[in-house]
Amino acid sequence: MEKAFGTIVTERLVDLLMLVLVIFIALSFQTDYILGLFSESILAQPYKIVTAVFIFLFLIAVLYFLTFKIKSRFNSWIKSKLKGLIDGALSILKMKNKGLYTLYSFLIWFLYLAMFYAGTQAIEETSNLPVAAIFTAFIAGTFSIATTNGGIGSYPLGIQQALLLYSCPAITGLSFGWIMWSTQTLLVLVLGGISFLFLGKKPQVN
Repeated sequence: MEKAFGTIVTERLVDLLMLVLVIFIALSFQTDYILGLFSESILAQPYKIVTAVFIFLFLIAVLYFLTFKIKSRFNSWIKSKLKGLIDGALSILKMKNKGLYTLYSFLIWFLYLAMFYAGTQAIEETSNLPVAAIFTAFIAGTFSIATTNGGIGSYPLGIQQALLLYSCPAITGLSFGWIMWSTQTLLVLVLGGISFLFLGKKPQVN
């Protein structure tokens, strides 16, 4: 169970690396503008950043102390679970087709971004958005999905706030966000349902 869950963690780490790559591409289009907005938000409330870092480091220290410094049956159980989780996460280093896995990961994210771009071109009000705005909205939407259950509610708001930075009307950004979220969710439900049907069929061996 731990190893199987570890492979899921590995996939999420790969997704995170792909998202970081998209962020770097977005920065390359409009570095000064995006970094300016980011620095302004930090300078306005620096205490929140310091507090968050302190709490994170404190929790890591407490977890380390409870797991490795106190000997108990519970800690031994935790260590065995962590070992299985790490073994599963490192499975990517042992797979036979690492190159194909990497290629598919790039292809998935390229098609995901292409779908988002196609959505902007399908609506007249968003068809003239600059490339930097599309990348910024895409990143905002991705983070919204990662932080909530499927991005319900937060995805359209994230898209709206991102597009407001580029003078896109609030109602247009919100509407576009709901359209994109609805089509993505419908796509997952339809293709996910089809995949479950095929998953139940055993392959025929000649």
